[in-house]
Amino acid sequence: MAKHKEKQMNLTKRRTPVVSESDPNKFYAIEWVGTKSGVRNVKVELERGRKKIMVSDRTGKILRLIDLRRTESIDFKLSDDKNMSLASILVPGEIDLILRFVSMSERQTVVSHIEKFLQDLGINRERREFKEETIMKDATSFDDRKERLDTFFKVVCSQVSSNWLLMMVLIALYFPTFGIKY
Repeated sequence: MAKHKEKQMNLTKRRTPVVSESDPNKFYAIEWVGTKSGVRNVKVELERGRKKIMVSDRTGKILRLIDLRRTESIDFKLSDDKNMSLASILVPGEIDLILRFVSMSERQTVVSHIEKFLQDLGINRERREFKEETIMKDATSFDDRKERLDTFFKVVCSQVSSNWLLMMVLIALYFPTFGIKY
């Protein structure tokens, strides 16, 4: 029992998000990737010059870049239940960025920095509050995107292979000397 509790405490310490007090454009959080993939620790940087939001792991490896150059508006979904620590940033054409913070005050600090960043870029923003469960259920996650891409490629590959077989049969019928020999 003691080992399990110690392991849980270490896991909690490892996942503790931190807001950088020296640079309001950088902060740490826990990103929810999807129901299958779970969560990961991330560092988020707001890049005014490049008009991007960069998400990297704690070692600095870039996980994703959210391009805001052609974006006119962004929706914020904030949790209004539990400890109010969840924030979702919805950018059209992108996978939702769903971040968990230690507390509501930390979330509010980060959201205000992001809103200032978006204001500087001239991007409209809308803030709404939902239950955590609703935010996660309605989100477009990496898992959802992967599932859609898998389905797309399966359909395309099946169409290509069936069209290829049909083409070979037609070639064999119209050009008997060129076709398949039995």
